[in-house]
Amino acid sequence: MITLEMYLMGRDKTHDCPEEVKRNAAELIEKVNRLLAHMAPLINRFPKLVIAVSSGWRPAQINAATKGAAPKSHHLTGNALDITDHVSILKDWCMANLDKLEECGLYMESPEHSPTWLHLQQLPPKSGKRVFYP
Repeated sequence: MITLEMYLMGRDKTHDCPEEVKRNAAELIEKVNRLLAHMAPLINRFPKLVIAVSSGWRPAQINAATKGAAPKSHHLTGNALDITDHVSILKDWCMANLDKLEECGLYMESPEHSPTWLHLQQLPPKSGKRVFYP
């Protein structure tokens, strides 16, 4: 289960974190946790699998210093998160269960563009597609 503390990654202690970011993040986390609940049978088959936020909220300074980050990343506003997924277990499950992404109100970056993480966001991309290319 993802928590707000995990999502903020301690950055709320070192940077000004607007209340709107916290509200967006709380909504996003609720959606991601619903998705993870759907994944529970898969996750339980891999006891060493750890669900970890690799990138949550990014203040502007951190986003600017993050290699490959979009200048207008949804991480800036609390609307996106990345979960570590080195062997594509979670991404493969999502690709096979796009209906669950839709049910949870989430969009996923194409696995080809996120080699070691699963990027999820709650705002639709410009294409409007459930799985999108950055």
